[in-house]
Amino acid sequence: ISVQYYLQGKKFAGLDFNGNKYFEWPSGDRTVEWRKDLHHVEVANSIPMAWRLWMENKAVQYPPHPEELHNMEMADAQRLRKIQENQRRLEKTSEMQSPDEMQARMDLEGVDLSELDLKEEASGIFRSGDTGATP
Repeated sequence: ISVQYYLQGKKFAGLDFNGNKYFEWPSGDRTVEWRKDLHHVEVANSIPMAWRLWMENKAVQYPPHPEELHNMEMADAQRLRKIQENQRRLEKTSEMQSPDEMQARMDLEGVDLSELDLKEEASGIFRSGDTGATP
């Protein structure tokens, strides 16, 4: 694969997990050839952050190593799981507490809910029976 691209003047730099190919030209420019079966909308989202940084020459001299990409993806997945877990926990907590209970909790944490103009809005939601949660 490298010989073919060398003849065109560009050097093969690597391949990401999405199947995109990355190249560096003798001038120092860096380019990507997207996987052929991607739809136009998917193209921009198919480039991992490590490769974006390399493409933009943002303090990244060498292309990312596959192990580095794997570790970054695992860390992103772990962060996403944590965010989703926290969101579920917050939704469950807000469903279980009345506005007065939420105010008492905020008072303990040093937050004045009335200053945020949310107390009346929350009261209206709980009076109407709508918790804002979707089934």
